[in-house]
Amino acid sequence: MAKPEEGLIRSILRPIGDFVQDNLRINSFEPFEVLFGESVIGVSIIAIIVVSMLITAVVQSTDFFTPANTRSHTLRYVGEWEKTYSSLAPSRKSLHEYLRVLSEKQQIEPQQKCLANFLIMTANGAGMFLPGEGGKFAIANVDSVSYLLRAGVRGFIFDVRERLDDIGKPFIFMSDADPTRGWRTTSMNWLPLRDPMNRLRIEAFGDGTKSKGEITKLRNTADPIFVYLRFSRIHRKEFYNEVANVLENAFRDYKLDYTWAATRREADFYTTDIQEFMGRVVILSNQRAGGTRLEDFINIVAPSSVKDYYKAQDISNMSQGETTKEKALIQQHVLAAFDPLGTPESLENAMQWDRAHQLGIQMVALNFFNKKGNLEGYRNLFGNYSFKLKPAHLRHNVRVTEKPKKPGQDANAKGGNVSMPGLNMRT
Repeated sequence: MAKPEEGLIRSILRPIGDFVQDNLRINSFEPFEVLFGESVIGVSIIAIIVVSMLITAVVQSTDFFTPANTRSHTLRYVGEWEKTYSSLAPSRKSLHEYLRVLSEKQQIEPQQKCLANFLIMTANGAGMFLPGEGGKFAIANVDSVSYLLRAGVRGFIFDVRERLDDIGKPFIFMSDADPTRGWRTTSMNWLPLRDPMNRLRIEAFGDGTKSKGEITKLRNTADPIFVYLRFSRIHRKEFYNEVANVLENAFRDYKLDYTWAATRREADFYTTDIQEFMGRVVILSNQRAGGTRLEDFINIVAPSSVKDYYKAQDISNMSQGETTKEKALIQQHVLAAFDPLGTPESLENAMQWDRAHQLGIQMVALNFFNKKGNLEGYRNLFGNYSFKLKPAHLRHNVRVTEKPKKPGQDANAKGGNVSMPGLNMRT
């Protein structure tokens, strides 16, 4: 005779079994009593299966990469980081103001205003909300660019990728950090590269069609912007040309002049007065994209004497002897330190940013949407500014020469009268 509790469980589970058999037309099932008998063990097995199915359904309702779940997680991130960064914009101060303060306090000499003497607040994984926890639920979203700008970020590391189902088009998303599984997308969505680039132009330079009610414009729209494009593999020419189209549309009025194009003057950046880059975008990359339109947009690629970019492991494992050698090379170039998107180091902020700064690396990038790794200390280093003057022992003193004098009484022995040679025309 069945116990009362067994009868209760059967009364709950039998309709489920009948529903499955009737709707799926599976007639091979044995009767409930034959399959599981009259024991509590059999009833318990079915109960465990049903409960497991219910738990799985609940978990999948939030974990599956569906449009509804993507929107849900996006709204959660926006709500969380809106509180942290959105209100910071009014308190931020410009590079121009920072230079003025340094000069008034006599903390900098005129010959020390070269780009190499300044650290740049830089964010890794630009265009992404990266919560970190094992890389789960990363979201590509343009609002993340807005929050970074309001936090004072002026250096942006973009991982530019190509989707297998949309060959030739550049996107922002996170994929498996393992090179053998790089094809596997691990973020919940993807974003065309043009979206974060256009948002960067609109907010960084106060230029765009959006109203003030839609976009909180920054006050410091003359600050230079540094964009690092990281490519995880070699692409076809069409892909690089499409990246060039995105940059042209976004930064047509803000790119550097042609003398800086195609890394022609890479060696001149560190000695050039930082004020020359006011209101401009400087493009760095780990690839030259030779023979493509993108090549003309890239201003800086690290030379072979240093790394394309320094990872957390490179910084932490550097010996004293290596440090001395690397420091001398690093200070002659504009370089970046960050971990490839999707690695545990990038998500957990494992980068020893203070040690990287001591080497002279200017663009040390952290994940701003994960408070691990002393992100607060990194932000406090810059205070209300986006740039930070390096310690005295890491600074260059660039000799500024006077412009050549025009011919005059002091320049030649003819009292400024220059004799032009005669020209005989042959008839």
